Amino acid sequence: MAATHRAARTEVVRNPHLTAEWARHAVRSPALLNAVRQAISPDIAVENTFLVIKWPGRPFEVPWHQDGINDRIELDPHRSVAAWLALTDTDETTGCLRVIPGSQQHGYLPYDTEPDAGAARGRALASVASTRTTPSPCRHVVPATAA
Repeated sequence: MAATHRAARTEVVRNPHLTAEWARHAVRSPALLNAVRQAISPDIAVENTFLVIKWPGRPFEVPWHQDGINDRIELDPHRSVAAWLALTDTDETTGCLRVIPGSQQHGYLPYDTEPDAGAARGRALASVASTRTTPSPCRHVVPATAA
């Protein structure tokens, strides 16, 4: 799938599970589905997916944000979850996800509206102290050859 977006250097691909078999397989993984069922309910559906491509040598930064809220929606946090699956191993040197432990317990926080396109699109948190964040390295869960 990356080859399809290489020429344009696309950074965010919306809903790859609708067109790519490997993405459909990833969102239907028994381990993922069981974790989601335990978190919210046995009754679940995939609302949307995003493929984020970090191109070598190109800066990429997503502003601090909360999943489940943007310019169109505000999901009920008791009935929705976001799952982050890595296609390649990530750590602090390659730009792994950073989180604020326990922040999910405080509801949606104040935000600033961001540009209409790209990785920065949506709602950026108005204030995040970097000292409260922690890296969240991830081992890939989808074989890179499948993508």
